[in-house]
Amino acid sequence: MNSAITPNELYQRYPNIVTSLANLINDEALQKLPSTLTHLIRLRASQLNNCKFCQAMHIEEALKAGESQERVDAVSTWLDSTLFNKQEQQALAWTETLTLLHAETDVTLQFNNTLSVFGEQNLVALTSIILQINSWNRIAMGLGFNNN
Repeated sequence: MNSAITPNELYQRYPNIVTSLANLINDEALQKLPSTLTHLIRLRASQLNNCKFCQAMHIEEALKAGESQERVDAVSTWLDSTLFNKQEQQALAWTETLTLLHAETDVTLQFNNTLSVFGEQNLVALTSIILQINSWNRIAMGLGFNNN
């Protein structure tokens, strides 16, 4: 018996999953955010979820989109880095808040901080991106994409 479902098998056999996850993000709202920010968010969530498959994919996508290797390498230590601006730092903080959901995290504080930096529409767009990548991380981990 196969211990994994490949990404291609998932896409071919269960296209509704791909469509549903793609529809989580409003394209109009997403277009207002820098594409490099989206890549940083997806990479950081994938790091937190230990999804090697998604990390590799998002590193490659970030570099193709013009992100520097130095910043890609620094995503895991963003809090101690001077390479990220205030907006990027808050997006990464919001990513960690929603990905980890620890009881000791002050979600209300992070919500208010993110809202003040991004505004409501972009906060919802960020939240959708984080929801989407966390879902993909769980699919990739659960179906064994890391084994392929």
